[in-house]
Amino acid sequence: MRAPGLTDAGVEEAFARGEILRTHVLRPTWHFVAPADIRWMLALTAPRVHGFSGSYYRKHELETKVFTRCHKAIARALEGGKHLTRNELQAALRKAGIGPGSTGPCQ
Repeated sequence: MRAPGLTDAGVEEAFARGEILRTHVLRPTWHFVAPADIRWMLALTAPRVHGFSGSYYRKHELETKVFTRCHKAIARALEGGKHLTRNELQAALRKAGIGPGSTGPCQ
């Protein structure tokens, strides 16, 4: 309705080219976001999302140090403009010692 003439195929093509991102900027709703807008939108919504997630973070021992390790591992995995699936990102985290089968938080 907001983009007359846009088709499902057009959206899929734009998504495949990286012209739009599909994300949970404000969980649980899916959003399509322009790459240029993702950082300010995440910064705007992060306090609320982290507030809702606080008990989960504590239950699973997710602290700043763990998130920093995760961010570094994901950034390495995506270097050079790579696009990875969820399973491929999980494998990259496991390789970095984060996630199921690893020792410490997030196991």
